[in-house]
Amino acid sequence: MTRYSHKAGFSILELLVVLFIIYVLSTIVVSQIRVAIKRARDTVRIETFHQMETALALYHDRHGVYPCGDNNGRYDSSLSDGFINGAGEDQDSCTGGPLTGLFEEGFIDAWIKDPINSEEDGWFYLYQLPDITANDHRQSYVLYTRLEDKSEMMKEDGGKCDNFYEVGPDAGVADLAYAGAGNLFGTECN
Repeated sequence: MTRYSHKAGFSILELLVVLFIIYVLSTIVVSQIRVAIKRARDTVRIETFHQMETALALYHDRHGVYPCGDNNGRYDSSLSDGFINGAGEDQDSCTGGPLTGLFEEGFIDAWIKDPINSEEDGWFYLYQLPDITANDHRQSYVLYTRLEDKSEMMKEDGGKCDNFYEVGPDAGVADLAYAGAGNLFGTECN
């Protein structure tokens, strides 16, 4: 009688080692993909702000003032349908120029939304005019938002808050109305 000592297949230990290696590698890959997605969304936010700055500069060149916001003439949020699209005719707090906005004037092609666009997560853009007299309050502005992955960029943008990305002539000068109260974004300015 002939005996075969040929081993066919893998032992349980060998299979567990292979599965553990696959698990570790997949965990690393998935975490890197998540970081890359956050960075990509931040890049979109920064690029959107550059486009909005250009549109606001063109608007200012045409009218000599910046557009009104749709909230009391001074503020606007990308959660509203027409971000930076001017004030309503019943808003008497918006004076010293046209009530139109960037979309109506043709400076932007579509409504601007954050890549996540979820109020619960606090991802959206805010536009704010400075708090000075009604006749000249449209000579400056600040745009701000939070970034997901670029904390150093928020600290080094020249703004007042290290946990918000701020751009515009009033960045570093104006107190951020919605960030300071901790509402909407769910975090205080620091």
